[in-house]
Amino acid sequence: MDAIQFVQRYPHFISDIRKVVKPNLHRILDKMDDIDPHDLITPEGYFTHETHAFGYVWSLFMREVNEHEYLIKVNSVLQ
Repeated sequence: MDAIQFVQRYPHFISDIRKVVKPNLHRILDKMDDIDPHDLITPEGYFTHETHAFGYVWSLFMREVNEHEYLIKVNSVLQ
């Protein structure tokens, strides 16, 4: 999957993730919807398979989830 295909498929990857996660995590996906996929891959970049591209987007999602949960814990400690 080349960079152009990744950019085209990115909204579908977000949609597929949205179908399988809890609704309270949808706001993270809303935030990811605002990311320009051109910023995630260089023009000469590629993935060996669509599954790898989806895994990359999933890892970005999980990073956001972990950061979100960390901020919730920090805020609860500070209050």
